[in-house]
Amino acid sequence: MDEPKKMNKQMLGFTWDYQVPLLAPKGLERAGFRLQKLFPEYVFNTVYLEDNPFTFPEVQTLLEGITVGGHKLEDQQQVLNQSKSINQLLSLVKKKSFVLDKSTFCQLHNLVAFEEALEWGVFRSGEVNQLDGIFSQGIEYLNTITNPLERAIVMFLFGSLNQFFSDGNKRTSRLMIDCVL
Repeated sequence: MDEPKKMNKQMLGFTWDYQVPLLAPKGLERAGFRLQKLFPEYVFNTVYLEDNPFTFPEVQTLLEGITVGGHKLEDQQQVLNQSKSINQLLSLVKKKSFVLDKSTFCQLHNLVAFEEALEWGVFRSGEVNQLDGIFSQGIEYLNTITNPLERAIVMFLFGSLNQFFSDGNKRTSRLMIDCVL
C-alpha cells in the first residue's frame, strides 16, 4: 500500500481505490446558483432519504409558508430545518465565507438538527476531545485533495462515518459537500 492510501486510512477511517474523474471546478457561486435553482427538489430529496413522508408537492407547499395537514410535527420540522440550513449555506456562499471547517460544519448542523437531535450545533457530548482530533486531522487531509469531486465525496463519507453529532450527520455532511465542488 502506497503512502497516500495509509494516510487516507489514518486520517479518515477508510480508504478507496476508485480513481475519481477530475471535473473542472465550477466555483462556489455556480454551486450556490445550482442549489438555489433546485431548492425544493434538494429539500425533498434530503428529507426523503430520512424516510420523511412529505411528498414533493407537500414540501413545495410548506416551503411557500402554507401548512400541510396530516403529518407529524417532527416531519414538518425536519423539512423546515433543511430549508433553513440550505438558506444559511447559500448565505455563506454569497458572502464568500463558506469554509470547510468545524465552525461551518457545526453552524449548519445547528440548523439541520434543531429540536430533532439531543444536541445541535455541537459534537456529541462525552467524546468532544476525541472527535475534535479526528475532525481536525480529517479536514487537514481533505484540504490536500486537489480533485474537488473526490474531496466532496470523501467529506460526505468522512462526516457520515464518524458520526460527529448525535443525529443529522448525513444531512449536514451532504450540505458541506455542496460547496466543496
